[in-house]
Amino acid sequence: DLILTASTGNVVFNFAVTIANLIINSANNVDINSTISAASITQTAGTGTTTISGDISSAGTVDMTSAAITFDGALTDGSINAAGQLVKLNASGGSVTGGTDPFDVTSDTLVVTAATGVNLDTKVSNLAFDNATSGAVDIENTGALTVGNFGGVATSQNDGGTTTITSHSPVTIAANIIQ
Repeated sequence: DLILTASTGNVVFNFAVTIANLIINSANNVDINSTISAASITQTAGTGTTTISGDISSAGTVDMTSAAITFDGALTDGSINAAGQLVKLNASGGSVTGGTDPFDVTSDTLVVTAATGVNLDTKVSNLAFDNATSGAVDIENTGALTVGNFGGVATSQNDGGTTTITSHSPVTIAANIIQ
């Protein structure tokens, strides 16, 4: 296991990391500029922005909490690939914003919570979302999609702006959606 605690400092990945479990306990900004491969990835807290410009692959759960999460990079956008697994993205003070990669997140289930909006391109089977204060929820998915009660989010809701869910296959609403 690799356990990182930077408190108010930054964590920056500029070289590839292959590890059993990656745990980031606290940090200001987290910059993922390289490839990370791990059995599971957990970021328990972040006061700044987590920027994913490298590719993350996990054979297990990916659970990231930061003030804001963005898939962006100077040269290339990053992605999370946890096929068949759960990915939880929590932007406690800002938004979760996708990049230009075909898929920001590939997994079985995506649970995304934000304060000021969600904009992602995904390849997931199951989705739950909660946007707390402002901004739109805009998710474009490839493949069949079920919006339901997953990962502790019983009701998908957007207290901000418009909710747009586009799926290039059937969409099943299996739990309440509140706008």
